[in-house]
Order: sequence, then C-alpha cells, then structure tokens
Amino acid sequence: MWLITLILSIAYIIWLTKLINFGVATATRIAVATEATALSVTAMYDALSPEAKERVERARIERYKEAGLREATKEAASLHKSNTVGFLIAGTAAAVLVLLLSMGFAHAGERDQSRSFYDRNGSFAGSSIQHGNSTSLYDKSGHFSGSAIRNSDGSTSFYDRSGRFTGSSTNTSQRK
Repeated sequence: MWLITLILSIAYIIWLTKLINFGVATATRIAVATEATALSVTAMYDALSPEAKERVERARIERYKEAGLREATKEAASLHKSNTVGFLIAGTAAAVLVLLLSMGFAHAGERDQSRSFYDRNGSFAGSSIQHGNSTSLYDKSGHFSGSAIRNSDGSTSFYDRSGRFTGSSTNTSQRK
C-alpha cells in the first residue's frame, strides 16, 4: 500500500506543478496584454491635438472629483492583493487536504482486524487486534496481555505485556 501512496503522491506533485506553471503562464500573458493595452492607449493619447488632450484632462479630473475614483481605485487594488493572498492560502490548504485524503484512501485497505475469543463454555475469554504483521492480545477485562509478531521467515514471536520475549512458533504444515 505504501507504493500506491508514493505513486499517488508523485502524481499529485506533478499535477500541482503543472497547475502552478499554467497559472504563472496565464498571469504572464495577462501582464503582457495589459502592458500592450497601456502602450496603445499612450500612443493614442500622444497622437491627440493639444486641445483634445486638455479636454481629456478636464474630463478625467471631473470624474475623479465626482466619484472619488482615486480612493476607490486604491481600495480595489488593496482588496485585489488581499484576495490573491487568500486564494493562494486556500489553494494550498485544498492541495494539502487532497494529499492527506489520497494518503488516507491508499491506506484504507489496511484496516485493523479484531477477533473475539471464547472458552469452551462459550464465555468471552479475550480479544485480539491485528494491525499489519503484529497482533495485540487483550484479556476478558480488556487489559493488554501481550503481542504476537509475524516474522519474514514465517515464524511468529510472542511477547508478554512487559515486552519480554516469551516464545515463538513456526508453521509446520506443508505448503500446497
């Protein structure tokens, strides 16, 4: 399962890198288009006669006075900057959430398995919880009583509640 998590994480990082590159390229295109528009407007303004330039200036001053555009423009610019930072933070948080969820789903198949044990009279005698290669054992009152660990050679090692080795077993049945 760790391999699936690794592959999903790498795929996510590649996707996120491409998404960031796309955003940077789009922002660059917008900046270039804005600069080209500003240069075009400047060229058109420079081509006006002196009388037309004076009319433009008077109209601009009147608009600023009437609507208070200077203050509104400054507020809009500061809001735009704060919104951009907010979007970046929200995007980063969403990316981290997606990564954590993908890692959680990759480990979903590795759920702990629980078993109950009963004595010959049918009374509850204890339980075990298996997680990976180890099993935790509990007595009938729910207290930890030891653990068993499967080894790579097929044997199982047993430990008491203090963590001291108490014995081992091997599988003596023939393989099919």
